[in-house]
Amino acid sequence: MYFDRFDICEAYYLAFSHCHGGQRSREYARMCAMARYFRPSPMLSVDSLSDNGREIYERVCADILDLREYRQAEDRANRALYADNYAGF
Repeated sequence: MYFDRFDICEAYYLAFSHCHGGQRSREYARMCAMARYFRPSPMLSVDSLSDNGREIYERVCADILDLREYRQAEDRANRALYADNYAGF
């Protein structure tokens, strides 16, 4: 993998558009913020990425999905803790 701004923008844009958790998610907000400096081609797809772009895309998607799993586990733990602490009220 090497540094190429165009590959990075394409890969991140596709990763955010494919792996966001809804319109209130951080990934969706970042994808919308990218519109200030990146206008994707209507033909942009995972198949159109270069080898470098595809590698970046796969890593970003994996990171997003791992982070989402972590956040969900953290939310479940917080709900359980809240339920235990306030069960008697």
